[in-house]
Amino acid sequence: MPSLRRRLLSTAALPLLLLASAGPAFAGGVEATAIGEGNAPTGSLGRTIVDEPVPIIEGAEPGSFELDRQAPKGRIVAGAVTDIRSVPWQVFLISQNGNMQSSCGGSIVGPTTIITAAHCIQGLTIGNAPTQNGLGVVAGISNFKAYAPTDVPQTRVVKAAAAHPAFNYSRIELAPAGDVAVLVLDAPLDLSGPNAKAIALPPAGGPASADGEPIPIGAVRISGFGKQGTVGQPNGQLYSVDSAVADPTVCGDFPNAVGICTKAPAGNICSGDSGGGLVSNGVIVGVVSVGGNLCSSGGDAIYANLLAPENRQFIANPAAAPPVAPRLGTQPTMTGAGYQAGTVFTCAGAAFDGGASVKYVITNDQGARLAAAVGPSIAYAATAADVGRKLRCRAYGSNAGGVATSGILEMPAAITPGKPPVATPTPKPTPKPITPGTSESPLGSMEMFASLPYSVRRGKRYSFTARLTNIPTNVASIRTKIDFRRPGGIYSNVGWSRPVDYTDDDDSDFYHRVRARTTSRTKVGKYRYRVTYFVTYADGTEVTDYGVWSFRIRR
Repeated sequence: MPSLRRRLLSTAALPLLLLASAGPAFAGGVEATAIGEGNAPTGSLGRTIVDEPVPIIEGAEPGSFELDRQAPKGRIVAGAVTDIRSVPWQVFLISQNGNMQSSCGGSIVGPTTIITAAHCIQGLTIGNAPTQNGLGVVAGISNFKAYAPTDVPQTRVVKAAAAHPAFNYSRIELAPAGDVAVLVLDAPLDLSGPNAKAIALPPAGGPASADGEPIPIGAVRISGFGKQGTVGQPNGQLYSVDSAVADPTVCGDFPNAVGICTKAPAGNICSGDSGGGLVSNGVIVGVVSVGGNLCSSGGDAIYANLLAPENRQFIANPAAAPPVAPRLGTQPTMTGAGYQAGTVFTCAGAAFDGGASVKYVITNDQGARLAAAVGPSIAYAATAADVGRKLRCRAYGSNAGGVATSGILEMPAAITPGKPPVATPTPKPTPKPITPGTSESPLGSMEMFASLPYSVRRGKRYSFTARLTNIPTNVASIRTKIDFRRPGGIYSNVGWSRPVDYTDDDDSDFYHRVRARTTSRTKVGKYRYRVTYFVTYADGTEVTDYGVWSFRIRR
């Protein structure tokens, strides 16, 4: 798998103290709690100092605040400047503690409810004013530094928050596990205008899988107020980027049952976009969590998967423990004796926790689905249609919390045709020896003769000539096979004659001659020649007969 280089996509100050929440009770009786424990991991995966913090000015209305807007600058990598009216669920989250400031994105899902990333509220004192390490929300704007003429800003203070119980800020390598938070506002947003509207969530009681496999997601879009590159600060403008859901292996090793991997054709999310919504067909399916490749255009990113019941049921009821989706424990293995058509390949050995049901799927390197099975293994016999393709195997583990995916196993070599099956020839019955020239012979009146010495001295040459006479006029062709047998051995073929056409020849006899030579080491004893005649008549009938002649080899 690719190496994993992750970067939390909030912009924030370091260091931030982990303060206990002093906020009011969350709706439903859940107390707001401190989010996360421990320190951020080493290596700038956590928050970064904002060199040019956006000043926050307290408003006259209780719980409200204003941003001291500045002229925008910079440009997002391959992103499009976006009017808030095209993504009216997008909000800007802001917090300040002294001279240190942090910002994130979020999505409106109800008049008083915002969905964001759990790491965006790490270390904040939820319920406090934004200038006192609390968290503020701005909805309805396209630029937080210079409001557009069409902007209708609405500012609210987050009075309560709940983070997913699986979130652990000190274990960023587990992201996006649990990187979801629900925020409750101190006053409802006005969602009647075009600048602020709620985005639909996946059904709370929706399926955990699609027949044991991940639920497919179509085209996706992400929006945010984040940075426009790896250096500098956000310019204040809202941008959006079209992206595509990628295979989990593109993003490396992460708990993919609760995460979505994307790879944009161009553009990407960057610091400050954390918590924003990944939207497909008018439904928020993910929350920006971590990214790789340092915000590079065309890079990959990981989102908390809201289609997974582990995340979706938490959002529906933060007070209840959500079902825990499977995590991959052991990758499967794939075995087979060779790579030929007809070879049976077995894929097995995948292990997932959480009591997951395991499903195996066999495909080829073009993505064509060949076989699937639920159970401890799957067996697939390669066919002629697989020749030239490599086979692949993948395992899925599913339970009530979601679907985890293994890596892709691919054969190192393509399927080859292999050796064609050898057809077993039908043996011709060996004719019984019949006295040549008798009425019992299939050759009828035709007579077989042979010219052969009675004995041959070792080291001498000799010849054997087979002859067939009295050939009738209705014979079309004749050919012979001569076999040779040594003392104590079996017959072996020494030659075939070419077919001789007798259609226009009524008189001549048929001859087949074999020349041989003995050596000084030739075994003394009795040797035999067997001559088999194959006679074809004009009507297509074929008859066969043979004769045997012997001679001796002497010293």
